[in-house]
Amino acid sequence: MDNLIITCHAFDRLKERNKWSKDTTRRMVPKIYEDGIRAEEVKGYLKDWMLKKQFESLPGTTHILYGDIAYVFRETSDGAAVLLITAYPAPTKVSVTRLRDGVKSSDRQKLPIKYRRHTGCWRTA
Repeated sequence: MDNLIITCHAFDRLKERNKWSKDTTRRMVPKIYEDGIRAEEVKGYLKDWMLKKQFESLPGTTHILYGDIAYVFRETSDGAAVLLITAYPAPTKVSVTRLRDGVKSSDRQKLPIKYRRHTGCWRTA
């Protein structure tokens, strides 16, 4: 995987739910993908909820928690890129803000971002 692609739908959801600008989105999405919490790292009702969501999703889809939002990523069919599909509130009683235990973000692969300008995703003001 050498690309991280943000879909237009995901950009709109991040703007709506997180009030993020284009620059903030560009900065935060790789951090969310690298440092977010995956289903195998949580326990209890939240793990059950995440596993249910992943079971209902298409193959290759991963739900990642960061803060109190669940971000949905999916690998492309050829495995060359990862798409951020959408983001929605997680049913958390408290905000999930801890970083992954035992894994430094510097130890994980960094992914550059590609934007789909031809779809009109980034609109000019």
